[in-house]
Amino acid sequence: MQTTRFGAMNSRFASGLMLLLLPLAACRKNNTPDPLPPRAQIMKDFPRIPAATLLDTAGTPEAERWTHIVVLPFDSSKKFFRDTLPRLGWTIGAGNENQARETLDMYAQKGRQNVWIQLHGQLWEFGIRRTMYTVIAAEGGSHDSSSAPVRPIQVPNRPAAGARP
Repeated sequence: MQTTRFGAMNSRFASGLMLLLLPLAACRKNNTPDPLPPRAQIMKDFPRIPAATLLDTAGTPEAERWTHIVVLPFDSSKKFFRDTLPRLGWTIGAGNENQARETLDMYAQKGRQNVWIQLHGQLWEFGIRRTMYTVIAAEGGSHDSSSAPVRPIQVPNRPAAGARP
């Protein structure tokens, strides 16, 4: 008779445990993350410095970002992009360079593809000089036409000095 009582307690315990775990299992099934949307493929043909190591990449359906590091001085990395991009049909636009800090930000465009390139030199490790560069790419209108027209803000007239409102 003890075996029957123990068996009945076990089945009640198991039933109660199942009732507690069932909602958790249901929640887990409903909370599975949605698959990530496909990334943009803007940079699939963008030139990379030979022997550069990919450090990081991120993207959305509209844009991509790739970060590389290369065993190459800053000036040589800069020369690679300034020489290679025009040969491949890219137009180099505005940029900002700080030679003392070995940083360069430059924009380039090819058709509807827009890229922003950031170079950072002065990276030393074990006596080896390296340059890190990040390329951010987006597809869309031209760089110049993407800004909205500027409309003047209507400012109310000030009351004359000494006048009461």
